[in-house]
Amino acid sequence: MLKSADFYFSNLYMTKNYLTATERQSLNVLSGEEKIILFESGSNFYSFFNELKTEQYPIGLPGMSSVYYAKENNIPIVTECKLTKRLAEENGVVVYNYEQILKSINIQQAQIDYINNMLIMMENNRNI
Repeated sequence: MLKSADFYFSNLYMTKNYLTATERQSLNVLSGEEKIILFESGSNFYSFFNELKTEQYPIGLPGMSSVYYAKENNIPIVTECKLTKRLAEENGVVVYNYEQILKSINIQQAQIDYINNMLIMMENNRNI
């Protein structure tokens, strides 16, 4: 999520196997340097979660908590996940893809292309 040039990530991404050890470590470092904000999900999130028909949204808790937090704080969400996007849009949350958000913070197209290629390579490595 992005608000006022601050990037927000659910602390639930740090649990289980949502991220690799390197990705978790990177988020911890960025959080420690105050370059991103890790937010906690409160008890109201679990009420939101329990109200959902979760079989219609087979996405992880981090994605759901991000949608809830974005909805509660009027923050756009950044995702490429179609299910997270659908859940966000159904809850009135503005959704951007990675390229749109990078352009909004004035990153040059060559850098965006590089980041997109890195994300594609990472995704392909996970699917092997």
